Amino acid sequence: MRRTVDGGAASYARGLHLWRLLRRKVPATGDEIVHALRAALDVERGLGLSGHWSYDLNRHIALSQALRAELAAAGESTRAQPGLGEG
Repeated sequence: MRRTVDGGAASYARGLHLWRLLRRKVPATGDEIVHALRAALDVERGLGLSGHWSYDLNRHIALSQALRAELAAAGESTRAQPGLGEG
């Protein structure tokens, strides 16, 4: 899973991918983008854990990839970030 997230993070393009992932207007600052991605990832993770019919594994992976890329662009470590391909 780590390779999948890392590989997708490397090919992430904010202008192309972010608005589709967030399904709303893209936030203006990097901090707001990271916050929005974390919130969307938490929602998707919750759907998966509850077994909800609308859970989308591909969306979960894409959100993880985008968050990893945004954190890397901001110079933050992704080591302690839950759901970013550990294990």
